Amino acid sequence: MRQLLSVAAFACLAPFGPLAAQAQREQSADPALRRCALPIDTTQRELQALRCAEWYIARQGYTLKPPVTDSMAILPESYEVAPYVQLALEWRHGTLEPQAYGICVDDRNPEVNTQVYTVAFRSADRQSVRAVTMDRTFGALVVQHLNLNPEILRSKTYGCHLVAQPETR
Repeated sequence: MRQLLSVAAFACLAPFGPLAAQAQREQSADPALRRCALPIDTTQRELQALRCAEWYIARQGYTLKPPVTDSMAILPESYEVAPYVQLALEWRHGTLEPQAYGICVDDRNPEVNTQVYTVAFRSADRQSVRAVTMDRTFGALVVQHLNLNPEILRSKTYGCHLVAQPETR
């Protein structure tokens, strides 16, 4: 009985888990929370995508900066299994460098390809590269769980390239 109560208490620690509740939360999250809230400059779309992705990872707790204070604005990502927001933030904290490392732009087929921008970030230990994807309106922001091959950025293939550091942008 005691174990059953602790499991029930654990399940109530949501909003992230258990997994079924997390999936439901991910599906029901307000799409506006995955939209860039920075002022949009459509004259420099690539630079805007970089800024939006940097804003998003900071807000979601992946950098050393404090995340957004409203726990309902901390969004679950598909690969996370954290049972509650505070644990997810602990796991995320400081895992990504705050400045974008590279970007891929694919706007060739707007009817099929909804994710136009892929912004790459190096991990804090510089052992891997993760990406934030977004649509052409700087919405649908998601941190992808698979590592991005940095050679794609260096070789300038698939519409990808490394980006200058912020002080030179």
